[in-house]
Amino acid sequence: GRFRDLELDLEIQPNSWLKYWTDAKFDFRRRSFREANFDIDFPLGDKGRFSAGYRYASEEDSKLFTVNFERRLNPKWKFRSHHRLEFTASKMIEEQEYTISRDLHCWEIDFTVNARKKKGVTFWLGFRCKAFPDLGFDVSKGHQQPKTQR
Repeated sequence: GRFRDLELDLEIQPNSWLKYWTDAKFDFRRRSFREANFDIDFPLGDKGRFSAGYRYASEEDSKLFTVNFERRLNPKWKFRSHHRLEFTASKMIEEQEYTISRDLHCWEIDFTVNARKKKGVTFWLGFRCKAFPDLGFDVSKGHQQPKTQR
């Protein structure tokens, strides 16, 4: 006879240059939010976009703030950045990512640098066929330190 979690899902787009959406789960038994997400997006026309978000998860004691920026530099080049910050006791930058993209007519190529807390820095190249943007394949090469004999 008790209520389960109340789930909220809301999207608002009052005009062409602003979009807001949120989703949350409220725990009736504890009388507090279990998790909540808030996002806002500012499209900058064909020049790019700016977006920010806040993520709260009570079970992981996580409060994340994200910021994304995308800017078309000219018809062939585009720049993107992504930042994720944790606002708990550590108050640390969890992740930073920077991507420069080049339009090669039928293909797009991305060069990305990603730095994550406790995971290090990663560089990668991405190739995207513009005719089939959802078509993908995964190729990776990893390196591990050799084990030494004792």
